[in-house]
Amino acid sequence: MNKSRVIIILIIALVGLILMIPTGIVLFYICCAVMQVVAWGFGVTYEAANTVCFIYLEPAILTLTATITACCLAYKLKPKVLWIPLAAFYVIPYYIGCFVIWSRYYPLGLDNACRLAYKDLEVLGNVAGVGYIAINLYLFIALFLGVMVFNILIIRYSHKYALSPRVSSGSR
Repeated sequence: MNKSRVIIILIIALVGLILMIPTGIVLFYICCAVMQVVAWGFGVTYEAANTVCFIYLEPAILTLTATITACCLAYKLKPKVLWIPLAAFYVIPYYIGCFVIWSRYYPLGLDNACRLAYKDLEVLGNVAGVGYIAINLYLFIALFLGVMVFNILIIRYSHKYALSPRVSSGSR
C-alpha cells in the first residue's frame, strides 16, 4: 500500500472539513482512502479493489436483497396468484442490470474495467450535470444504500400483510 497516498487523501479530507469544503468532496476522499486500505489489505491494486467492490459486489448484493425481498413477498403475502408474478417482475430488472454491467466490464480484467468505469462515470457525471465525484456518491453510496434500505423495509413490513396461521375451532 502506498501509505503516503492514504495519508495525503486523509489530510485533504481533514483540511476539507476544517475549511468547510462541501461534504460530498470530503466524503469522496475518505472513501478513496478506505478503498486504498482495502486494496492494500487484499494485496491488489486500487483499481482492482474498486472493480470488485463497485462493479461486482454492489450489484450482486442488491440483486441478492431483491431476490430475498421477492421470495418474502411471494411467500408471505396473499393472494399468491398475484404476488408471485409481481415478485418475479420486481427481481428481474436486478438480474438484467447485473448481466449488462458484468458483461460490459468482465472481459477487460480488473484494472482495465476500472479504467473504463472511470471514463463511463466521467461521461455520466457530465451528462447528468453533476460531475465525477457527485455521480460516484449518488450511485455507489446514496443509490446503493437507498435500494438496500427499501428492500429491507419491504421485507420488514411485509409481515403486516402476511397470511395468518389458521386456528382450528373444531380441535377442542
